Amino acid sequence: MEAGSYRVSRSGITLEARAAALDEGLTVTVGGGRSHIGSVAIAQPRPSLRGDGSVSCTCSVWNQPGHKDEAVARPVAERLCRALNTVVVVTAGVHLPGADAAQIEAVERLAEELAEKLLEDQKPAG
Repeated sequence: MEAGSYRVSRSGITLEARAAALDEGLTVTVGGGRSHIGSVAIAQPRPSLRGDGSVSCTCSVWNQPGHKDEAVARPVAERLCRALNTVVVVTAGVHLPGADAAQIEAVERLAEELAEKLLEDQKPAG
């Protein structure tokens, strides 16, 4: 696995990520606006319950009281975990004061784009 820095922008909103590869796993920090820790997600790979040999994951999330950053942390952690078949921890803090529904939706789409950019640089474990 590789490590690096990534950035995606749309509609005046920018998300940035820093990834660090471990011997076994990947840590990712995602931020936008004023940096902070709002949510932490840890995703662990497991065999899919479909029984078809595909990889799924179990994800646990911790949220700071009043923070909604799970909408970024969980999908990024789950996407990377399933694709890389390794444990992934994502710490997210996106600060958009007074964000409306459209801005929140844009952040969620940007988080998906960010995960795909990270995957472009990663190699599956094993």
